[in-house]
Amino acid sequence: YAKSEKSGGYNVITTSGVILPHERTYEPEKSDNYEIGLKSNFYDGRYMATLAAFLIDWHDQIVRGLGDSLAVLNTNVGTSTSQGLEFELTGQPTDRIGIRLGAAYTDAKYDEYNFDVLETFLGIDPVMDGNPLPLVSEWMVNTSVEYALPSSIEDWDLFSRLDWDYRSAQSIVETDDATVGSSTRLNLRLG
Repeated sequence: YAKSEKSGGYNVITTSGVILPHERTYEPEKSDNYEIGLKSNFYDGRYMATLAAFLIDWHDQIVRGLGDSLAVLNTNVGTSTSQGLEFELTGQPTDRIGIRLGAAYTDAKYDEYNFDVLETFLGIDPVMDGNPLPLVSEWMVNTSVEYALPSSIEDWDLFSRLDWDYRSAQSIVETDDATVGSSTRLNLRLG
């Protein structure tokens, strides 16, 4: 368990609009962070697995928002929650081969957030309750395999490594009507 606080501050300069007197300051962000997990070694320490569950309970989360004159500034959200599970397996099946597999599921959303300026200027429902937090993928999966081969040069090894990862789509704005699609990457390294 950890209790955290990020300081509040002042909105003083913007190029996008006028900061009104009631928008000059924003409150500190506070969170209660819970995590429980386990870690295990097996097969004579050649493999290690970890599993963790987490919950972050935010109060007054600091986000970039729009002020009453459409100035881009820091503001506070009522409450937000991020919770999920993470799993990782690493191993050394042979002296030359290393493997890694990881997966994470995250459910991160606004619990209470009224983005009032949306209704005022755009006629959009200002209640963001239940919308996903921007830039958070619900699923992430990754794996890698590395192969090392001793060379004839003292203290040098040759290696190759193949990495693959996947991220599910992410919302990029609070209104959850614009997203970045899922992505998959494959990398090969030789050295």
